[in-house]
Amino acid sequence: TYYANMAVHHLYHQAFIELALLKISESEVEDSALLFWQEIMNLRNLFKFEFFFSKKENFTEEIERNLSFLDPNWETTIQNPEKGVKALIEKQRMLVAPVVLSTYVEAYRVVAHSLKSWNTDNHFNESQFAEDCQFIGETMQWQGMIQRMESVSKPFLKNGIRLVKNLNLIPIGKNLKTTEIDNFMGQLDDVWSRITQLQKITLTKPPDSLPAVPVERNFVPGSKTEAITHEIMQSESGSHIGAFFDLDKTLISSFSAKQFFQSRMLSGQMTTKEIIAQFAGVLVYATGNGNFAGLAAVGAKGVNGIDEQVFIQVGEEVFEKELADKIYPEAREMVAAHMAQGHTVAIISAATPYQVNPIARDLGIDHIMCTRMEVKKGKFTGEIIEPACWGAGKAHAAKELVKDHKLDLAKSYFYTDSAEDLPLLEIVGHPRPMNPDTKLTAIAFQNDWPIYRFDGEDRATIPNLMRTGLAFGTLLPATLKAISDGVTSNSWGEGVNSLMSTVGDLVCGVAGIKLVVKGEEHLWKKRPAVFVLNHQSNVDMFIAAKLVRQNATGIAKKELQMYPIIGQLMQAGGVIFIDRKNRQKAIEAMKPAVDALKTGTSIIIFPEGTRSYDYNLGKFKKGAFHLAREAGVPIIPIVIKNAHDAMPRGTNIFKPAAIEVKVLPAISTKRWTDKTFNKNIDKIRDKFLEELGQEKK
Repeated sequence: TYYANMAVHHLYHQAFIELALLKISESEVEDSALLFWQEIMNLRNLFKFEFFFSKKENFTEEIERNLSFLDPNWETTIQNPEKGVKALIEKQRMLVAPVVLSTYVEAYRVVAHSLKSWNTDNHFNESQFAEDCQFIGETMQWQGMIQRMESVSKPFLKNGIRLVKNLNLIPIGKNLKTTEIDNFMGQLDDVWSRITQLQKITLTKPPDSLPAVPVERNFVPGSKTEAITHEIMQSESGSHIGAFFDLDKTLISSFSAKQFFQSRMLSGQMTTKEIIAQFAGVLVYATGNGNFAGLAAVGAKGVNGIDEQVFIQVGEEVFEKELADKIYPEAREMVAAHMAQGHTVAIISAATPYQVNPIARDLGIDHIMCTRMEVKKGKFTGEIIEPACWGAGKAHAAKELVKDHKLDLAKSYFYTDSAEDLPLLEIVGHPRPMNPDTKLTAIAFQNDWPIYRFDGEDRATIPNLMRTGLAFGTLLPATLKAISDGVTSNSWGEGVNSLMSTVGDLVCGVAGIKLVVKGEEHLWKKRPAVFVLNHQSNVDMFIAAKLVRQNATGIAKKELQMYPIIGQLMQAGGVIFIDRKNRQKAIEAMKPAVDALKTGTSIIIFPEGTRSYDYNLGKFKKGAFHLAREAGVPIIPIVIKNAHDAMPRGTNIFKPAAIEVKVLPAISTKRWTDKTFNKNIDKIRDKFLEELGQEKK
């Protein structure tokens, strides 16, 4: 079935490799390695609408990892294909390309044949063309040109049509695009020929050489979707387990109500009463502590007397034009994995069925619990069917599913982005925040719930740009307050303390950064100390200031001294700048830090020396540990788990985020010796790795 195939999307790397290997084994070219990588990229482009691809450089690394898994000497093999490529293919216990790619290629062949027969006198109508594709596809299936009936189903044909539009293959007027379409068909025939050869290799294997594990359970190690679906595929199977999904920002990356409202507005059919009701509903929501039931009730009044069929049609149009492409590829994987396990999958959403139904149909989800408006004789009555599916209403909806389908809530899953869904999260056995808002992120950290994030959105949105400007704008009032406090107390130290704590509080507050701190008591028990923190983001210095707050200074690279405003503030705060390129000067610059520690001032330092490129913990430089040992003070490790959510490396724009911080107990350095020094540093770094969930290397 379609969704059984969805569950094996994580195998596309291996499928591409099989086809590329077969290509070079049959070609007589001087540079077979070049041909291999060209074919890999051609396949990536051909299936661009079917799989979730990482960036090209990462994608290449993923292919290389899978090649190493198949053949440790793969570089030699692809450079000399005549000496072993065919044998390498034939010795594989399972060839996945025929399973993973056949249906897509067949659907594309149907679309290509339909383009050849399209009457260019008619304006290209996608809906009509899709119907033609289905008719031609059924004929091709009857003629034996394609093997799978699902190849002519709408989901597969839809992506085929997207592909040919993207490749600019739609005939227009007298431009029949004959050559271009023929080239496309030739590419498909070539891929199909190799898939057929791989099928024959599989069919000629003796039965005992074939894998006994179902294909849905074979994950390529290290792939992104393997990590997403591994837990599900290893879980208990059976329809007694529920898998409940919220809609907005969980299954889709957009807000369906916004798209629905915009479509109604632009249609010109929205009545004045409906517009007023919608805005009044939003006002009730905003002033009623986020009471969705109030919003829904007011909004329903505005559609009193409108034919329900109008909303059904708008819902379908919004899905086709706006939401079909907004379904997270990872969410598709998770839905498919739950289905492969036989779980009872449902959408439980505050949205209306007119927003939910098309998405549920696309994902193959039969069970829908959502907010419904009362309909009599085909028209809305202006009333909501209580309870609205929001907050506690979602927990009520889940209990209805439990009753109707004999589900075990203790073994069931719920995926959502919103803290408003806490009533349902708290009663399932597997709460799973997905792209969670700041409040839910904090709750998840406190309860040790795993978090899934699919929003890799690092672009500088207008709100985030404004937030960043305001956050950095707080540095001036923080400085003025520090000067005032210093003058009032007649103490430079009090002014510095005020500067540190105020900068930390104001910048984090305005930027929308919420710290969820465990072990906060360890910040104060053993001072003075050397505070060591891992380094993920430019926001780390503000996090450190907010945590440590007073009677401390930092050690930073000399380059930061040249930063406008921030460099001057750090200098005013007594930060010690070191030249990392000159070891002797760096050692000399550290001497004041030892004196500071001995007189009661703590030191803040990032022992990695620079931010991590991939958020994996870097090697620790030894300066911080020499300081602590020489001054006879403890080391207090502070583990920052996800500062990159607030400001990813490569950007200087704040994003609202809840950041988990773990402060570990102070570690005494008094018994450290030259012999145990490096070993003690390694032990501290291992503690960071353990908290970050990273492997020791």
